[in-house]
Amino acid sequence: TLSGQAAGAVTEDTALVATGKLDVADVDTSDTHTWSINNNGAGQYGALTIAADGTWTYNLANANSAVQALTTGQSLTETFTVTVDDGHGGVTTQAVTITINGTDDIAIITPGVPGSDKGEVVEDDKLSVGGKLEVTDPDAGQAVFQVQTNTPTAHGEFSIDANGNWTYNLTNNDPAVQGLGAGKTLTETITVTTADGTTGQVVVTIVGTNDVPVLTGKADGAVTEDGSLVATGKLDVADIDTTDTHTWTVSNDGKGTYGSFSVDGSGNWTFNLDNGNKDVQGLKSGES
Repeated sequence: TLSGQAAGAVTEDTALVATGKLDVADVDTSDTHTWSINNNGAGQYGALTIAADGTWTYNLANANSAVQALTTGQSLTETFTVTVDDGHGGVTTQAVTITINGTDDIAIITPGVPGSDKGEVVEDDKLSVGGKLEVTDPDAGQAVFQVQTNTPTAHGEFSIDANGNWTYNLTNNDPAVQGLGAGKTLTETITVTTADGTTGQVVVTIVGTNDVPVLTGKADGAVTEDGSLVATGKLDVADIDTTDTHTWTVSNDGKGTYGSFSVDGSGNWTFNLDNGNKDVQGLKSGES
């Protein structure tokens, strides 16, 4: 008869060997026992061997695709039939069962084509961009992405489907976006996650454009021949491109028909009447 350890367990990628020992009891004390295993010990997921003293060893074929497809909490089993023969017609068999436990294989995220994990949008112009990510994972059913639909980001919305197709839509009226000057940039780094929790990143660059400044303030004035010869005022500039530096210029270098006009770096303007101009001196009271 056979007794002893008739079961064992291995674990994908970590504990690849299981051992145990079967003991034979034979009242014919002079018998010599020979051990054998069905199919010469070749199993579906590994191989079992047994020594003359009944010690058995199971070696997992870790590269087997069915083994690598296991994830945490999943398992496979295979059973071997071990036979002991006393050489005199006395044969006894024992089933040895091996449990193969799975582990989580980390997914690998790559761009579908080089650069497709990055994108660029442009303020007031190109407001959307997309790309494709690929995921490989030997664990069955896990080579997919967790879906995101219009997920808010710092400056837009992000979507990705299970197959890795992603889209970024810029929130163009975001003050931070509109505040970008020409050539200035913001960067969004967005996290994507696969079925098993592995994370990757999509990087979107937001490029600014020049927004035309708006002028307000005092835009008229008056002078009087032979009297008040200088008029002043102030223009204010509003520019949502907050990093812009503004330079003031005047047409014709400020040279007018009846005087000269100048403006300083703060928008303060001054008009000086050419009081000696014949047309100015030709004005009568009430004329302009």
